[in-house]
Amino acid sequence: MDMKNSSRLEGTSSDSVEKCLRELGPKSYSNDDLMRFTSNFSESNKIGSGGYGEVYKGQFPDGVLVAVKVLKEMDVVEETFMAEAITMGKAYHRNLVKLYGYCFEHDMKALVYEYMENGSLDKILYESHHSNINWEKLYVIAIDTAKGLNYLHNDLDEQIIHYDIKAANVLLEKNFSAKITDFGLAKLMNKDVSRVDLTRIRGTAGSQVGCKCDVYSFGMMLFEILGKRRNGMEENWFPGQVWKAYDNGKLEQLIRVCGIPKKDYEEATILSKVALWCAQHSSKLRPSMTNVVLMLEKTIQVENPPFPFLLGQFSNSLKLQSVQVIPQVYSEVYPTRNESVHVNMHLPIAEDLATLIPNKGIKLPTTTLVGKTTALKYSEMVLHWIVNDEIVTIGIHGMGGVGKTTILKNVYNQLLATQNCFEKIIWVTVSKDANVSKLQNDVAKAVDLNLSREDDMLERSRLLLQALEQRKRVVFVFDDMWQAISLVDIVKPLPEDEAWELFMKKVDVEFLPEVTDIAKMVAEKCCGLPLAIVTVGGAMRGNHDINDWKVALDEMTDFSTRITDMEDYVFECLKFSYERLANEKLKNCFLYGALYPEDYAILDTEMVDCWIINGLIKGKNKQIEIRQGQFILKKLKEHCLFETVDYYGLLSKMSTGGVKMHDLIRDMALRLTSKSFMVQAGVLLTSLPNEPEWGEDLERASFMCNVIKEISISPRCPNLSTLFLSQNYELKDITHDFFVNMQCLMVLDLNRNDRINLLPDSISDLVNLRALHLSGCTRLEKVPSLAKLVLLRTLEIDRTSIEELPEGIEMLVNLRCLNLNSITLRKRIPMGLISKFSELQKLDLGGIHADKVYAFGSGASFAEELLRLKELENLNISFHCFSDYASYGGSAKFNGLKCFRLKIGESVILSPFDLGNVMSFTTFSSENDQITQNAISILENTEILEVSGFNDLTSFCNWGGLIQLREFYIQRCKEIDCIWSYLECEKEESSSSGTGIGTNAASSSLRCLERIYVSACPKLYTVFNGIRNIGVLFCLKKLEIWFCDNLENVFSSSRLLQHLQNLEEIEVQFCDGLGELIGEDEEENKRDTETPITIPKLKRLTFWNVPKLKSIWRSVMICDSLEKIKVHNCPKLKRLPRFKGEEQSTPATSLKAIKGSREWWDSLEWDPAYPQNILQPFFKESYAPEDAGM
Repeated sequence: MDMKNSSRLEGTSSDSVEKCLRELGPKSYSNDDLMRFTSNFSESNKIGSGGYGEVYKGQFPDGVLVAVKVLKEMDVVEETFMAEAITMGKAYHRNLVKLYGYCFEHDMKALVYEYMENGSLDKILYESHHSNINWEKLYVIAIDTAKGLNYLHNDLDEQIIHYDIKAANVLLEKNFSAKITDFGLAKLMNKDVSRVDLTRIRGTAGSQVGCKCDVYSFGMMLFEILGKRRNGMEENWFPGQVWKAYDNGKLEQLIRVCGIPKKDYEEATILSKVALWCAQHSSKLRPSMTNVVLMLEKTIQVENPPFPFLLGQFSNSLKLQSVQVIPQVYSEVYPTRNESVHVNMHLPIAEDLATLIPNKGIKLPTTTLVGKTTALKYSEMVLHWIVNDEIVTIGIHGMGGVGKTTILKNVYNQLLATQNCFEKIIWVTVSKDANVSKLQNDVAKAVDLNLSREDDMLERSRLLLQALEQRKRVVFVFDDMWQAISLVDIVKPLPEDEAWELFMKKVDVEFLPEVTDIAKMVAEKCCGLPLAIVTVGGAMRGNHDINDWKVALDEMTDFSTRITDMEDYVFECLKFSYERLANEKLKNCFLYGALYPEDYAILDTEMVDCWIINGLIKGKNKQIEIRQGQFILKKLKEHCLFETVDYYGLLSKMSTGGVKMHDLIRDMALRLTSKSFMVQAGVLLTSLPNEPEWGEDLERASFMCNVIKEISISPRCPNLSTLFLSQNYELKDITHDFFVNMQCLMVLDLNRNDRINLLPDSISDLVNLRALHLSGCTRLEKVPSLAKLVLLRTLEIDRTSIEELPEGIEMLVNLRCLNLNSITLRKRIPMGLISKFSELQKLDLGGIHADKVYAFGSGASFAEELLRLKELENLNISFHCFSDYASYGGSAKFNGLKCFRLKIGESVILSPFDLGNVMSFTTFSSENDQITQNAISILENTEILEVSGFNDLTSFCNWGGLIQLREFYIQRCKEIDCIWSYLECEKEESSSSGTGIGTNAASSSLRCLERIYVSACPKLYTVFNGIRNIGVLFCLKKLEIWFCDNLENVFSSSRLLQHLQNLEEIEVQFCDGLGELIGEDEEENKRDTETPITIPKLKRLTFWNVPKLKSIWRSVMICDSLEKIKVHNCPKLKRLPRFKGEEQSTPATSLKAIKGSREWWDSLEWDPAYPQNILQPFFKESYAPEDAGM
């Protein structure tokens, strides 16, 4: 490698950089020095490469071996170089790789480290020739790595966060001592900052990370050490296997399967439990690295960890019809870059792939992907989607350095080699500071188009579109994306026919011929701009009056002749839609949305609540106000002033309805409100505007999503009603008199300012305040007196460090929303306080231990207090025991709850972030005698239900009316012998006839159920024993059964499967007694002929440690969607069903793999009509635990 001939980097070396490096201490080397050390960077000395660059083995003149890391020539080379140089220049520890020196020249950026003879930990773990390393050494490596991290977090003046802890970044000396390396993503932090905002993109909420991010990554690495394997994805996710084994008392069995000697079981158990603690989805629950070291060294005891993961980490990646996102699973991560592939498809793929299309693109140098790497898996997956026309847009998302660019380069190169599929493959590196003009230039170069003489953006777009259309089939590959980019912005104008089609879609009305001509002229005034088309079309939606269209044409013509600047012209087009809103209420509600940053999504319900609290909507009661708000939202969407988006809350798995404004529409709204609004949201503001800029006419102000550190002004704003200061993660101090001259303030939003620990007392005098939002201010310890804030309707102090309820809270008699979720109270909530808030509609006491909510033994009194809240619709609470819950459950008020999360005991499965109505009942033997089956009240709108420890429960058939239930988790129910039984339902309906209970209650239940999870039910002999109603369980997609040793079969009859037409996955693990998946009833036993069964959507079958399993099904299984069959430790399973596709194809065309041991596969017996060679191409040898279906 001739480093002297490398292309020069622009804007690199500077006096300040050199000075900084000299002060750190490492020695400066020249490019010539490095070439001498490495024999001119000879290939024989290359010892590694990656997204960062390449590493060469070298030798100092005195014989000391070194590793020279040459950074790749890319946009972030200086950032990576300085991150490593500064952090390593400050850190000296025996468990950190030592930095000897650096080279910082125009054409060379390199770092010189000590040489580590045994390479990286990932090679030790995953390469077979290293497999003889014993467990004791691996355990010491884990301790060494923990000590290195502990030093970085706690032993320096400034804390260092590594952000990229993984096996590849742990190097091993000759004696296998471990040292941490690769500080390219590392950051220095003040020690008093536990979390920082690292996302600097406008309009994003940001990801708050700190040292607990390293703890999480370290935990993931511990799992890899335990299993000597990668953690895997989807159903193979090894951390999930460890948790399930631990939770069911089978951890020692899993440790044995991992090949760890019995003498080391104690250390392996400690390591497993520490890993589960480190991997907690809540950063608050993760231990410090100091405690991690102490636990691993057995200085302190390792307590039993709670359930660590989000359920989404167990489920398959979500595959959408038009977009596929490949996630890198992290709870809290370094700011992510995104890479995407966009396929411009106009023609079907050619059948004949005989010849190559010349000049499609230039092959890129990249790492060759071999074996079964995750990168290779994803490369093949992406290539398949593109070549087979399955998906048009694909996104690859993850933290820096995980290999996204490597995946993209391999996809790009393979597309170049694919014959006759695409005419052009265009690679574009976007980078942080990209703009539309730059992207246009990059794409234009790829299609041999010169745009250098054309400055007009619209004309550039037209020329580019024309050039692309001539090539028909094009793939765009965008690398290093830091924010969303719309291809419409690069290739903007729509052709006339497409523009008219889009316009008519928004207008949504049939015209008379004379109106059509005028409407076409209005559409033409939009100049093919999609945003102008949809907003103007939305403004005229449903209007067929010719006079209205003439007026619209006059107005559009007026400003098209009057305005020459394109930006102003677009503004007038958008304003056209705004001015056609029916009344001032609609207009004011629309303008309110401009307070949020660009591209910021907000929940529909939250937007409506904001309008109501601000007095923009007024009604006789809350229901009327909500209906008005929903109507206004609908109208604004119809006018295309609000966009409908899927809203994903923090760490949530499911999307809910949300809205946002297009950037240009938001700009238009801000122009219209320039005198009464001050909005600088999401613009990296470090301080508030000076006092003179806060005019007395100011009504609303928003400075959310910035990096403001302190507030030291006291502006005079007598008419200010709304102030947004949320998500300023650096904000620590607010001057005492900041709020003194804001007496009209109605809404104050300080959410997620997690450095604030005190608020100014001037808040206590905001007597007109309606809403005080302090959610997620994790360091906030106290709130000033609220005694004067009697008009307050919303108080949110959840996820703060408040230990006592605010002074004067009892005076807030107008409260409608009280959110105390996850605060740690030192004293119990006074009895009688909650019932004072008679207007309360939402009460969130989730995450507060029941002992702090009410005294043990006073459940009935507390239930009475809840029943006095006549308006209550939304409740999140934990009860001490079932009898306390029963005092409240079953009442008319209880049955009227619309949103709820009700718990008894501690859930071991469910996450706090599961969206939906949740009921979780975990009971213990001491109270089971008091529980009767008929006493269990389940709300019919329950969506997620967990039942654990109900020892007297024998059936669920009398739990009628669960028509919205999506997920059902059943654990440790000793008497349950069948989840759903036709005979039991018959008995229940017979006994309930004439009692006023609907006889169809049982048969109407579970219509929406998608997932059933059953674990540790020792008497369970079958899951389904007869289903008479075709609607029952129709939506079921996934069935999981664990540790049910009495289980004989899963389905008592093949006829049951006709009701399970949406079933996708069946997973059975550690069920010692299971003999067959599908049993036979008496009628089926009498038949001589073999009956095929059809499960049209079945994708996966998994059997793991089912030693008595003999049969899946004795005949033909028609499952056209079947992809994977996984079998491990099922020695008696000697025959497979005859798997066929819907058209009797053999096997199903979708089948990808049958995984199991070679011994098992060779022992199978085959039907002459279905010989082994039919399935042989799909067999993939695997061994537990690496390919277990856990």
